[in-house]
Amino acid sequence: MMVLVAGAGPGTVVKVEVAIRLRWPGARVVVPSDADSILETIGEDEPDVVLFQPGPGTWSMERFINEVRAFSDVPLVLMESESPNELDEVQALETGADDYFRQSASLINLTARFVALLRRVRRASALAQETVSSGGLLVDPSTYEVHMQGQRVDLTFTEFRVLYFLARNRGAVVTHNALCQEIWGDEVDATNLLKKYIQRIRRKLNDNPQSPRWIASIHGIGYRFLGAGARESEPVAAAV
Repeated sequence: MMVLVAGAGPGTVVKVEVAIRLRWPGARVVVPSDADSILETIGEDEPDVVLFQPGPGTWSMERFINEVRAFSDVPLVLMESESPNELDEVQALETGADDYFRQSASLINLTARFVALLRRVRRASALAQETVSSGGLLVDPSTYEVHMQGQRVDLTFTEFRVLYFLARNRGAVVTHNALCQEIWGDEVDATNLLKKYIQRIRRKLNDNPQSPRWIASIHGIGYRFLGAGARESEPVAAAV
C-alpha cells in the first residue's frame, strides 16, 4: 500500500499518515519534494492513492489534476486548502478528482474514506468485462472508455463507475442507496456526492435532465439508464 501526498503541510501529512496506518500499518506514505518528482513518482511507482493539498508555492488544484489525468487514472483525492473556497470541492470533482477531504474530517472518517476509495478501485478491477452498447453509446470496462457516436467522452474513474453500473442495469431503477454502496461502500454517506456525479455525467453526455435521453431521475428513489437512448416518455422529476 503506497500513498503519495503532494503539496500538503507537515500537519496534513501526519494526519494522513496516521489515518492510513490505522487500517494499513505497513503502508508507505511518500512526500515528493517538487512538482516534477510528483509526476515522475506517479508514473514510475504507480501509488494506490494520490492526495494533493493546494496552497502557496504549489500548483493550482486545476493544474495538478490536469497534469496527473493527462497520463494516469490513479485514484486522486483533494484535501481542502488552508484558505478554502466554497466552490473548491465542486471544481475538484468536475476537473477529475475522485474525492475531496475537508480539514475538519476526523482520523476515523479519513480512514473510512480511504477504505471506500480503494474498495471501489478493487471492485472495478473485478468487473466482468462486458461492454455495454446502447443507442450510439459505448461503455467499455476493459479500457474505462466511453464513446458516443464514435467520439470519446472523457470521464473520470468515478464517473465511469457510476455510468457503467447504471448501464449494466439498463431499464431497471437503481436506488440511491444501491448505487452509493456499489461505488463508495457502506462507510461514507455519499448521497450528495452521487448527485454531483450524476450532474457531471449528464453534462458530458449532453443529457437534458428535464427530457433525459440517457439517465432519468426517479423521484425519491434513484436513477434509470434508458437503454437504447430513446427519450423518457413519462414525466420526470426535476433532476438532481
